[in-house]
Amino acid sequence: YRLRGMQPSDLSPIGLRLYQVLDEKAGIKKKVNPGVFGGAIAGLVAGLRALRPLIRQSEILTGIVLGVIAVLLLVWVFKRLKEKRSALLTQIVISIVLAVSQIIVIAFDGYGTLFGSVDDGNSVAAVLFLLACAWFVVVLVVAVIKAVVGLIKRK
Repeated sequence: YRLRGMQPSDLSPIGLRLYQVLDEKAGIKKKVNPGVFGGAIAGLVAGLRALRPLIRQSEILTGIVLGVIAVLLLVWVFKRLKEKRSALLTQIVISIVLAVSQIIVIAFDGYGTLFGSVDDGNSVAAVLFLLACAWFVVVLVVAVIKAVVGLIKRK
């Protein structure tokens, strides 16, 4: 794990061999293909530009597109956080961020123009806030149950 960010040229011969073995077995080197990310971003931008006239005319389609983008962003954040932390902690962090963001949206009437009226936007934000809070409580209960089961297994 400590070798993950190191350059092979900075290692001793024994450390270099360990680095090579770990790379073969566990894939220590980050294999990032910038073309894939660039292509995905370009495709997303092109798709949004193509849908822009339809999105502006339909409030429901606007909500669907923004919901899909939000879900994709949450999945990406979850994968990035889960690389170095546990899945439960990652879910707790995401649920807290989602709940806080909905409080901010309600405070500044962020969904008012998106959903046609401020009341409709605040209703959507309140539902999302309650879902985020429920998600937080469920994950917290699962974490407590896992901790209790771990304590019982150790005895």
